[in-house]
Amino acid sequence: MTSVSETQAILLVHGPDRKGIVAAFSQTLFGHGCGIVSSEQHTDTESSIFYQRIVFDAAELHTDRVSLERGIDEVAGRLGMTCEVRWPKPKRVAIFVSKYAHCLWELLLRHDAGELPGVEIVQIVSNHEDLRHVAEHFSVPYAVFKITKETKRAVAASAETRILRHRCDVVPTTPSTRVRPCAMA
Repeated sequence: MTSVSETQAILLVHGPDRKGIVAAFSQTLFGHGCGIVSSEQHTDTESSIFYQRIVFDAAELHTDRVSLERGIDEVAGRLGMTCEVRWPKPKRVAIFVSKYAHCLWELLLRHDAGELPGVEIVQIVSNHEDLRHVAEHFSVPYAVFKITKETKRAVAASAETRILRHRCDVVPTTPSTRVRPCAMA
């Protein structure tokens, strides 16, 4: 099975087998500016049901996702097919920072400029208030966990709870970051 990048999506199609199915969906994707990366299809001869999985690249989409899906639904309706488009989900990121601002600024500026496609920054965590203004500038929630020798384990557990609550996929940290989830402590 082909892996999918952040500009690609998957179209799943199934329904009664007939001539022209592959051409109709291919033409619809092409007409909206999409290119087919891979396509697999199969017909169950006993039930005469056609199945297709198309991975397509939407990086040069001429319209928007809603218009493309309407076009696909129109083709599916005309052919008596059922279809589903699966768009990639962005990686949810919580950034753990220390007092040093340069790395945080770099990540947030690049994200704001669209240089980190497929990334959603959902939380910034620190043990200092120092960088709250940076987070607020980019409208990213900022959490502070004061840490001491006595509270280190409790803070790690609280940080881990926050990551789980925000359903984070990635948690970048720096070596100087004192607040770390339990799994990283």
